[in-house]
Amino acid sequence: MPAPDAALVAPVGTATLTIGANPWGDITIDGIKRGRTPKSIEVSAGKHVVELTFSGDDPPVKKSFPIDVTAGQALPIQADFTK
Repeated sequence: MPAPDAALVAPVGTATLTIGANPWGDITIDGIKRGRTPKSIEVSAGKHVVELTFSGDDPPVKKSFPIDVTAGQALPIQADFTK
């Protein structure tokens, strides 16, 4: 049996995101709300989009972080909404 094409094999395992924001932010990962910073969140290995939204301004300010994590990786994500 031939080996599967590496491009077609989904990553296996999980990674940990440590997410923070100054002063704070609401967390959305892949379109799903996941709470407020600061927070550590476990995600599956692979590609994700982390969005942090600071709604203390009008209009709210949003920062987006496209990431690609490997199994066992610990990745800090930090947004500064004071600038």
